[in-house]
Amino acid sequence: MTKHIQNICFKAALAVCLVFLTLTVQGQVIVIDPGHGYKADGSNPDGRTDTEIATALSVGLKLRDQLNSQCSNYKVHMTRTTRNGWISISQRRDMSNSWGANRFISIHCNAGGGTGTETFWCNRSTSGTTANSNFSQEVQNRMAAGGSWTNRRSVEDATYIYHLGVLNSNNAVGVLNEIGFVDSNDKTKLLDDSWRNKFAAAYVTALKNSLGTSTCSPSTTSILIQGESYSSAPYVQTEACSDTGGGLNVSHIDTGDQISYSNVTFPSSGSYKIEYRVASLPGGGTIEAILTGVVILGRVNVPATGGWQTGWTTISHTVNINQAGTYTLRLSAISGGWNLNWLRISKVSTARMATANMEVAEVAEAPVPYPNPADNELSVRFAGTAASGKVLNSVGQTVLTLPTLASDTPIDISSLKSGVYILDMVIDGKKVTKRFIKR
Repeated sequence: MTKHIQNICFKAALAVCLVFLTLTVQGQVIVIDPGHGYKADGSNPDGRTDTEIATALSVGLKLRDQLNSQCSNYKVHMTRTTRNGWISISQRRDMSNSWGANRFISIHCNAGGGTGTETFWCNRSTSGTTANSNFSQEVQNRMAAGGSWTNRRSVEDATYIYHLGVLNSNNAVGVLNEIGFVDSNDKTKLLDDSWRNKFAAAYVTALKNSLGTSTCSPSTTSILIQGESYSSAPYVQTEACSDTGGGLNVSHIDTGDQISYSNVTFPSSGSYKIEYRVASLPGGGTIEAILTGVVILGRVNVPATGGWQTGWTTISHTVNINQAGTYTLRLSAISGGWNLNWLRISKVSTARMATANMEVAEVAEAPVPYPNPADNELSVRFAGTAASGKVLNSVGQTVLTLPTLASDTPIDISSLKSGVYILDMVIDGKKVTKRFIKR
């Protein structure tokens, strides 16, 4: 009997350990809420200044990118990523709850002619008074120090603004921080990009301290940078993206345009692979990567993918970094006419360099549609079994659903109008897209 009880206790303890390890491995969920914003029609339902709307979004995007760069195991969400992304207070709170957030930061700017930073927490959050109060004080301390602000206060919000909706009934440990005042001398710092980087860095430190620095696992292999998170890009635009994951992509990239990304860290010298997720109707574009404005890393050509939102493809080149450090990476459009969803920077190991020839061989075996252009029939030559397939038009709509195909099986495309199409197939569990032309 004693041995049986010991086994039960051992199993129970093991289960607890496994739960703890699972939570640790899965990482933390962070929700960033750049408060307010314009509606899609350009209206301003909350009547906030452009300084607050722009500053909150800029700092939020920088915070996201710094977290993604420094803590690869954190899952970071944002309630809006565009100026015209207004949603209601209750929607933002509900988004946080649906994502299972561990920490929630709502970013705002103050008004009323004062100076300094202040942070609010809510005793009606379901996550507990002590945890919220402690997190609020941590954010307040980091912002006062990192932003060189007057330290106004960390306070429960009911005393001043009667239970903020984004914090009330929010399951996460959360705060609302007023960075500084839009109608005093604080405004100069709010509009300064270098200060915005410091505000974001202060939030990062507060999050790490609140969650425990051991919860943050830096990536030693790669970083992913969303295209729209640039620090400077005077002439481009952003738009809704149809690629996997949705979100936004950079568009209207013309010859001569420059897209800059600040605070890009290369942890060591050596070879890196830079990948670009692109789409282009005409093709013929060229991307040049430049480090801190002077060191040209290399160029890569952009192929035609069949449309501005179809056939998204990943192109890459290998570059050499002579000295580890944090830089501004600038993408120069030597030739324009392409959209950018994201870029990824990965350290290239010796083993990966040795297998480069094998990777080229695999690409050579990619599916080939023929004849191309085609009239009424199209065939595809490939190795493996196609589990599914469809044909998309230039705006990503399905115009033809295909049966399960074998290599070289004729496909009847007589019902299609003349134009450019994308063949979207799954072969041995891997998604493959190929462009073809219907005469």
